[in-house]
Amino acid sequence: MAVIQKELFERITDRIGKQADLITTAVDNAAKESGVDGFEGLFYDTITLSDDYDVESSLGSAFRALDKGLTAFAVLSGTGVLRNAVLALDNHLRTQKYSSINDYCSGLDATVCKEFAAYYKLIKGIDIDNNYISDREAEL
Repeated sequence: MAVIQKELFERITDRIGKQADLITTAVDNAAKESGVDGFEGLFYDTITLSDDYDVESSLGSAFRALDKGLTAFAVLSGTGVLRNAVLALDNHLRTQKYSSINDYCSGLDATVCKEFAAYYKLIKGIDIDNNYISDREAEL
């Protein structure tokens, strides 16, 4: 099996980076618009409006947790298809004898957009070397 070509790698990482950035913006905007401030927010308040003890006791804690935990970090770092795509790309590079994404970028003079670099760090906890981060505008 051949290693992914530089042009395809850059296109895919740009697209993943742009999508992660758009998801972050959407989740952050939704939280701002709903007035969620990390405490009883829109979901919890809606459940308590029922004024039904059984409904509140059954659903209250889950919806309070949703108000507190619905963050871009939670959405993007959990298990999901976007995360799985990054892990698959990383695994592909390792199976092709590259020790890391930095090693691949160094060997092919490839770069990633800053949005992908931030998302990669979120998922893997590893910084992509600044030499391999481009200022180009990521596109879908």
